[in-house]
Amino acid sequence: MKDEKASLILTSARRLFGRYGLRKATVDEIAREARVGKGTIYIYYKSKEEIFQAVVEEEARILKKEIERVVNLQDSPEKKLRAYVVTRMSLINQLANFYSTFKDEYLYYYGFIEKIRKRHTDYEISTIKRILREGINKKVFSIKNLDLTAIAFVIGMKGLEYYWALEKDPLEIEKRIDTLLEIIFNGILRR
Repeated sequence: MKDEKASLILTSARRLFGRYGLRKATVDEIAREARVGKGTIYIYYKSKEEIFQAVVEEEARILKKEIERVVNLQDSPEKKLRAYVVTRMSLINQLANFYSTFKDEYLYYYGFIEKIRKRHTDYEISTIKRILREGINKKVFSIKNLDLTAIAFVIGMKGLEYYWALEKDPLEIEKRIDTLLEIIFNGILRR
């Protein structure tokens, strides 16, 4: 079946990208790991970069599904926002640890990675807007510009990804998130 082979190729590629990084992993190695011919890989994917993109897209799908699950379990906008950020950053941290060899290549592939990330930005902005809008409707949040606030929130998270991906302790990540959310919720002005 076509989908099973594509899934097998992606699973094998993910392992190899995690072990060797994008630059050092080869299509030949992916084919060997998946136990398919190299030509079979090219039936599904045009290049190693396209395979990597498919791996990242699958992980993004899993991330979205988990975020939705965790957010929907919460009963208040503040808890939803926290659950969103904790889940997102924790999963990104896990992926960064899995792709630890890839950290060395990050700057080399920055343009390529940014193209992939841009596709997911709209999803993140709409999710944050939904949570913020709920908070406004429940009179929990006071936001003058919903669109700008959601964009700033997402950009802030993206800006902290690399910094938090280096953190080994999940509890430390949660502490940092709580500090950030305290600043967002309460501001920095003395009252």
